[in-house]
Amino acid sequence: MDEDIKKLLAENVAVTKEIRDMLTKINRYFLWAKIKSAIYLFVFVIMPLLVSYIYLPAIIGKYTSKYEQFVTPLLKMKSSDSIDFSKFGDVMKQFNTKPMQIDPKKNK
Repeated sequence: MDEDIKKLLAENVAVTKEIRDMLTKINRYFLWAKIKSAIYLFVFVIMPLLVSYIYLPAIIGKYTSKYEQFVTPLLKMKSSDSIDFSKFGDVMKQFNTKPMQIDPKKNK
């Protein structure tokens, strides 16, 4: 009976070592998976946000400066003020566009 117990203990120790080796590999895999996901998060989410925060204002500023003359009077207008459409044609002339002509014959 003593030998059976020793044999079972030896098998138990061998299986325990196998399980420990497997768990070590699994833990290593999860560690690298966490590192990889952190790198992906940084490269695909945080870096584009930082780059857009740094470079987009300068790029957008070039294009919005054309429309500031048109938008600024509208933003300064109070809610109680009525819109003066006579100045709208003057603003549109600055952009080299013609006001839209409505043809009553086409609407019928």
